[in-house]
Amino acid sequence: QVVVTGGGACTAQIIGSNDGVNWENVGSAIAVTAGSVHGGLSTPGALVTRWAFWSAVLTTLSGTGATCTVSLSG
Repeated sequence: QVVVTGGGACTAQIIGSNDGVNWENVGSAIAVTAGSVHGGLSTPGALVTRWAFWSAVLTTLSGTGATCTVSLSG
């Protein structure tokens, strides 16, 4: 789930790894504007469950006072 607060927008890329060193993009980057919530990945289940480690990279953030929160759960 990706949420923007405080006005503005953000883009987050979810990444996965099996060794904690080498990371790959999982699905497409997720773009969200303030006041909306993106529910998660639209990647097929086979890709979603194959990673030992998950993280997110914030690729853009715009807007004065904006914050972007990414929640990963399985």
